[in-house]
Amino acid sequence: MIKTPLSVIRVAAFCLPLALVTSCGSGSEAVQDSTININPDVWTQQTGPLNPACSKVLHYRIEVRSETGYPQVGVQMLIDSPNGFLVYEGSLTPTAAACGETIVGAIPKVPPYYATTGAMGGYDVTVVVDWIGGQDVTATAVNVFSGTSYGKTDVDFTCSDANDADAFDCPG
Repeated sequence: MIKTPLSVIRVAAFCLPLALVTSCGSGSEAVQDSTININPDVWTQQTGPLNPACSKVLHYRIEVRSETGYPQVGVQMLIDSPNGFLVYEGSLTPTAAACGETIVGAIPKVPPYYATTGAMGGYDVTVVVDWIGGQDVTATAVNVFSGTSYGKTDVDFTCSDANDADAFDCPG
């Protein structure tokens, strides 16, 4: 009979469940059937006579979770901004600009770029969204890919000009 020390059995009993619920880590992609959640999933940017069409700084939390809901730690993601918005790593504080908000003192990432989820399976980004024109337009702020998983967040641009006699016209 093979004798296995009790300490080896304890280590195996502790580590095996952890290996089953988290991803492989070390920059691997999300496991099959994972979900990418981006919070908030949609943001409404409004303009009108009293609210000019200016830039806005938005904060997003990206989380990668397994099919059973466990966080995927150390998972590599591809992050893109198909509408050319500026994307920064982390949750940054906005600075007032001539028209709206901006980020000062940080260098934006150049999408598409690779990032890795942190200890809780998440990653924070800050996006500077500029008015893209049009009366009522929906634009994707961020796309995230990992393995077979995909997530995105949109910005709904709306413009209201209830008084056609004023000098204001919706941009675009």
